[in-house]
Amino acid sequence: MSLDLNWDWFWRQSTHDGIYGPAVNLIQSGTTSDARYVGNQAEALLEWRLGRHFTFAMDYAHFFAGDFLEETTPGKDVDYFSAWVTFRF
Repeated sequence: MSLDLNWDWFWRQSTHDGIYGPAVNLIQSGTTSDARYVGNQAEALLEWRLGRHFTFAMDYAHFFAGDFLEETTPGKDVDYFSAWVTFRF
């Protein structure tokens, strides 16, 4: 069993840039704010090897909205939880 704890900070490289999704689609335009600080995120990932072929994992993260999101969106914090099983052959 392993536990990984992470804390990440997110900043815009340029005040002319926005926030993009995994498909490089624009999620939030940066034209209405000069703030660079997007937010930070605390995360805990627990992985448990159940045997030779199976691993069970759970992930929890809490995202704290920063100045940019507070100025351009409702700016609320977000919680994320997921769990999955991996089979390796």
